[in-house]
Amino acid sequence: MAGNSRVFFRGSGNRHFEITNISNNTHSDAKPNTYIRNIVEVNENGNVIPGTAQTEIITISNLWELMEALGGIYSEDLTSRGFAYGSHNIIAATNYVNNIGEYKGSKHQT
Repeated sequence: MAGNSRVFFRGSGNRHFEITNISNNTHSDAKPNTYIRNIVEVNENGNVIPGTAQTEIITISNLWELMEALGGIYSEDLTSRGFAYGSHNIIAATNYVNNIGEYKGSKHQT
């Protein structure tokens, strides 16, 4: 998600998750600012635990909610020593903010 980096966060019970995708919620009944977040549980080495894929509907309407969607204060980095609290969520959020623009229209449309 963050370039070639993987984005992890710590869940309840000392479980580790990887965020595999966040995409616009394009369902016909979708509420504004809702997104689909796909996560999967991983073991202490970052390997996916089969059968643990989950899909969540989340709201992202401000920078705080974007940071939370990317792990927030529970963001982790996978190091040679295992998981440690990390900052990949900050890198992913920065990449998102720098690469997503919104066209609001022009006063001088032709």
